[in-house]
Amino acid sequence: MDGSEIGRSVLEKFKQDVDGDKRITAIRERTGKRKGDYSDASEFASLTGRHAGSAIAEGLTDTSADGKVSEELAGAVLRPVLHYDYELVTDLSEQVQGELNRSAGLGLKPVVPGMNEDRVEGLIKEIAGKEDFPGFAKAFIQQTENFSMSIVDDFVKSNAEFHYQSGMAPKIHRIADSKCCEWCDALAGTYEYSKVNNTGNDVFRRHANCRCRVLFDPAENGRRIRDAHSKRDASVKELEELEKRKKYGLQGRQKTPQERNLESAFARQVTERQSDMLVDAVIDNHEALKYYEPEEIIRLLEKCGYQVKDLAQGSLRGIPFEEGGGFRIHFGGDGYFQYHPDQGSHHGGAYWKIGNGKRGVRRYRVDGEEKRS
Repeated sequence: MDGSEIGRSVLEKFKQDVDGDKRITAIRERTGKRKGDYSDASEFASLTGRHAGSAIAEGLTDTSADGKVSEELAGAVLRPVLHYDYELVTDLSEQVQGELNRSAGLGLKPVVPGMNEDRVEGLIKEIAGKEDFPGFAKAFIQQTENFSMSIVDDFVKSNAEFHYQSGMAPKIHRIADSKCCEWCDALAGTYEYSKVNNTGNDVFRRHANCRCRVLFDPAENGRRIRDAHSKRDASVKELEELEKRKKYGLQGRQKTPQERNLESAFARQVTERQSDMLVDAVIDNHEALKYYEPEEIIRLLEKCGYQVKDLAQGSLRGIPFEEGGGFRIHFGGDGYFQYHPDQGSHHGGAYWKIGNGKRGVRRYRVDGEEKRS
């Protein structure tokens, strides 16, 4: 077989090994249920990295001449396998970061860092320089695991940097592996991102066979400003709620009857066969919409059991809410409720929309006032 054929064979074995790993399947299922975090991403990357290294080592050991591997053959095998590993880890990390953003009440799209091509080329040259590749195989598997876990590290750093540049104060956690060295033990801890964001900081570094985890959770973000009322650093959620309450003069107040009516109607409509109840409730209590951010409505709808979908028409069709799109639900046969952001709106800004066959269609601005046009 030539190098490209060997590369395809090794890639196919890698895919099979990944798909057959029950631990990887469990992480995928947990992440698919929106329960994953960066600990899951790190474990996932560790497992895929080891599978990548094992498949490559086996393929090159079987085909190497006198224990040596040419640079051409090494490149034909490593590039497709490590590119696929990058895609696997990136896809899962993007899901994790997206859900963490969502859980923290942030409408931010995850930042996806590029692949470290220089490191891939370095591994290729290192293999080609070995006089006895089979004897190096075990150490090589540790290197591919390290490469894979570094993809998650890059994801953490890139998204923490984005949040920092957006005016927040992210925190980074480095958790040492139970069998780590003194160097890793000394680095374990929690850090303000602003103090470790310089290029090459040891917090984001890992040595060979290092399985320490570098974690980031936007729910812990603070903003790099002070809350003038409490004289302390306020979280993103606290400040957004405070700003909203200031806007509508709601400091210290209880939910209005209209809010309670809306939330009750959303909960009860799930089991109703007709759509009039929820449509009437929104029409009668539309002023209460000003108290809700779109993210809060999504959480309310999902908690009630609705299937929240992307918009189905217009320029934002199929675009997820997290990426700037809107969302919708259907209920009671012919009822529907949706949110459309300012982007692409033909109705003078962001708006809520409710309707059914009997009541027709109503649109409301985000301040709760009905749109007449």
